[in-house]
Amino acid sequence: MSSSASLDIRKVKSQDSMRRALLSLIAERAFDQITTRDITAAAGIGYATFYRHYDSKEALLNDVAK
Repeated sequence: MSSSASLDIRKVKSQDSMRRALLSLIAERAFDQITTRDITAAAGIGYATFYRHYDSKEALLNDVAK
């Protein structure tokens, strides 16, 4: 597997983890009470990884809505 294919798989997995984490957290409390740290902890990813993919939790929410 090429390194670019490997990075694409990691990107997909990270984004999928963040989407699932956000949906899970929204089931527990209001969106405005959820922090980026909450999302990264629930997704099992690093804080910096979140910002490699999204500018904000609102951007993640828009991605989930698509």
